[in-house]
Amino acid sequence: MKKLIIFFIAIIFILMACSNESLNESPDEPSKDEPVIGMLDDNDFEFSEEVEKLHEEAMESQKDLYLTMLNNLLAEFDEEYENFETEVGVKLYEVIISTPGGIDVAKKMKEKIIENVPEDNQDVYDLFYDRIVSLEETFSDIEWSD
Repeated sequence: MKKLIIFFIAIIFILMACSNESLNESPDEPSKDEPVIGMLDDNDFEFSEEVEKLHEEAMESQKDLYLTMLNNLLAEFDEEYENFETEVGVKLYEVIISTPGGIDVAKKMKEKIIENVPEDNQDVYDLFYDRIVSLEETFSDIEWSD
């Protein structure tokens, strides 16, 4: 019985010593096994540069896709509709992208551009206008810096 009591007392001392060791460790000092959060190293800066580079490449690809789709739209209307004049289509496009008042103001300007076009052709330009507006809304986040 005496040995059993001594054994339990020894276990209690061992447990107290272990808990004191963990209490003595400063919470400000990270353990060697835990990763440090909030500190930046060279890898973080390289990763940030890679992300920025990928973002720029994605934006350039988006611009290229937009211009390709715009050219394809002009070519499609030029081929499909014999009454479609590319110059009028380009004017409509310029009105849409350059009007500060938005789509509603551009629509009024569109009416003035196509008022001299024969009435049969106005439907073609209305369709073209709607497709350009849709294209613009799809790619509205493009930043044209250059």
